[in-house]
Amino acid sequence: MTQLGGSDIFRSMSTSCWRGHSTLYNQRHSTSGNVSEGSADDTISDGWPGISMEDAEGLARMTPRFYGLTSVPIDKKDVDFLILEDVTSTYTRPAILDVKMGRITYDPVASATKREKEARKYPPQTVLGFRILGYRMHCQDGNIVVKDKEWGKGYDEYTILDGLLEFFSGRGIDPALMSEALSKLDRVRQWFAKQTSFHFYASSLLFVYENDRSKPANVQLVMIDFSHVFPSNNQLDTNYIVGLNMLYSKMEMILEKFTSLSASRTSPF
Repeated sequence: MTQLGGSDIFRSMSTSCWRGHSTLYNQRHSTSGNVSEGSADDTISDGWPGISMEDAEGLARMTPRFYGLTSVPIDKKDVDFLILEDVTSTYTRPAILDVKMGRITYDPVASATKREKEARKYPPQTVLGFRILGYRMHCQDGNIVVKDKEWGKGYDEYTILDGLLEFFSGRGIDPALMSEALSKLDRVRQWFAKQTSFHFYASSLLFVYENDRSKPANVQLVMIDFSHVFPSNNQLDTNYIVGLNMLYSKMEMILEKFTSLSASRTSPF
């Protein structure tokens, strides 16, 4: 397994490089070294007491594949980075959405200044439990549409459905796409409903689908951005779960809308 740091596991080198062949993540090493293979009670020690191997393996199945380490010179120092899978590499016209999860995006050791700064970024997040950071869509006509975090901030708890609908409408009215996306999201929900090893702050979900309509949508959903992950002390991550449930509810509404519109188009009446 990879080495894990103390309270900070990974820092993203570039979350905007969505179309490279690989993504590099900085790895902050702990003095304890490698993660153990698991003790008699199937928990991981070495600085992460109470972390179960089952939870860690479940998390690994929902993240980009790990291909090893590399060193990158930064400010005359070699910094270790993880080489992670580019989950968009097999798509012809990928559509990519970044959703930051959790009602609170500052971690337990954040300063008062940091907490105030995070709280001001997007007040509706305390209600929604998530916010849209933006999307990148390769369109049928060859153009690339990019919407940034400022675009995402334009939606609040009353209008957030419109922002999600804009992204998931890339292929037109496609109930199958939404069903697949909801299935992938439910897998994440099921894991969070049981895992009591990790608490995630300022982490994201990355949705990807094929926007070439001659091909299947092939929806992928991975968890990314782990700069602020902490042991949960055997507690559920309710901060993240609230956002998951709200996001699932909003996406269900889109599926219902797509299904209704699709049925009306095929109706002979």
